Amino acid sequence: MTSKERVTATLSHQEPDRVPTWEWFWPQFEEKWRREKGFSPNIDIYRYYEIDVRFLSPDIDPRIGGEVLLEKTSAFEIIRDGWGIVQRRLFDSYSPPQMQDFPIKDEQDLEAFHFDPPRDLRRYHSCIQQVAREKDSFAFFGRILGPYRTHWQMRGPLQSFFDMVEKPEFVERIVTKSMAFMTAAGVAQLQMIGDLLGVWIFDDVAYNNGMLFSPELYRQLYFPSLRMMCQVLKKNGAKFIVHHSDGDFRAIIPMLIEAGVDAIQPLEVRAGMDVLELKDMYGDKLSFIGNIDNTGTLRVGSREDIRKEVIHKLHAARGGGYIIGSSHSVGVDVPIANYEYFREIVRELGDYPLDLPEVV
Repeated sequence: MTSKERVTATLSHQEPDRVPTWEWFWPQFEEKWRREKGFSPNIDIYRYYEIDVRFLSPDIDPRIGGEVLLEKTSAFEIIRDGWGIVQRRLFDSYSPPQMQDFPIKDEQDLEAFHFDPPRDLRRYHSCIQQVAREKDSFAFFGRILGPYRTHWQMRGPLQSFFDMVEKPEFVERIVTKSMAFMTAAGVAQLQMIGDLLGVWIFDDVAYNNGMLFSPELYRQLYFPSLRMMCQVLKKNGAKFIVHHSDGDFRAIIPMLIEAGVDAIQPLEVRAGMDVLELKDMYGDKLSFIGNIDNTGTLRVGSREDIRKEVIHKLHAARGGGYIIGSSHSVGVDVPIANYEYFREIVRELGDYPLDLPEVV
């Protein structure tokens, strides 16, 4: 089977030829991998590890090519990105940028906030080329941001929490405006790039100990836009919608299903997410992607630890509905030998019909 056929079957709750794979490698991991393996730049890490699922990285900032350099020293640079967020980026650091200012201060700023046309070809040109070049090797998904993510991109994470309580109507106006753009950008990807299985919606709404805000606020402020987005995307050719959130977002999984989400990812182990538990509860309505512990087992686990976890999680692949991969991404702190042993086990045991040993 091709990757697209394999992933389509899996997300349709059928058993393909083997369990599909997903991954996202940090650039620093890829650099380490090339150095240790002695590989040239033309060796593709995703092909090498037989990854099936890729999501694209179009320019979905409000302003196309909108990054502006404000200050630069030997240690850091300060930029204003395509959202209007001022960020301080440290050189030679794996830490995320320090966000210093956000574009929307009041109603007037929101009224004046401008989105460049979502169908501008410059946003998708490189993605069109990538899919045309690699469509026989991967199952591709478009990528957009969800309603909470765009809210805090415009107001800042801290201010977004105050908004939910003090200015819910303002939140709704922000979300309505930003989601009209994101939905149009998703439709543009489906129509202009072609050969996409669906769309990946990134919307981190949780942390290790649960939701960042109450499920009631999620339903009031963000759920309507997510439901509208899923409906429009599916009417315009998205076969599957994948929802990404870090952390423990179990409290809103029924709402994600109600909205029209078909799969959830990455199922962080350190947040208590377990694919077997989730499949028991929602496996007839939802598929699952990820859940191999990238901060514990893959990073510091023994070969026995890795084997036990991978076999345990592969049991969730019975009947389809599970794409195996890390529970977030593969960073530079993951030993290459550990990652390769994980993939070795999947190659050894991942063919259907699954014949798996029981692991306690």
